[in-house]
Amino acid sequence: MGQHSWPGNIRQLRSEIYRCAALAEPGVPVRAWISPDRMESQDSLLPQGESEAIQSDPDRFAQLFREFEGDVRSFARLLGISRGQVYRLVKRHGFTIDMLRKKLNKK
Repeated sequence: MGQHSWPGNIRQLRSEIYRCAALAEPGVPVRAWISPDRMESQDSLLPQGESEAIQSDPDRFAQLFREFEGDVRSFARLLGISRGQVYRLVKRHGFTIDMLRKKLNKK
C-alpha cells in the first residue's frame, strides 16, 4: 500500500484505509491481501464471493456503505461494480442514498 502512487487523490487513500479497517482480520497483515494493481482494475477488491455476498445481504450492504461514509464511487470500486449498479442495489434493498447518508450524520 505504501508503494502505490495513489493517482486518484487523498479520498482514494482514505477509502482504501476504511476498506482495510472494515475487512481486517486479527493477525492478518493488510499488505498480505492488498495489491496496488488491483486498485486500478474493475475486479472486486474483496476475496472471491465476498462481493456477491455483500450485494445480496441488505444489512451487510448498508453497513459497509456507511463505513465508506456514503462514497458511492469507492464503494463501487470495492465491490467491483459500477456506480449505477450501486444505486440499483440501494433501490432493490429498499433504501435510498439519502436515507443511508442521513444515518451517517446522526452518529
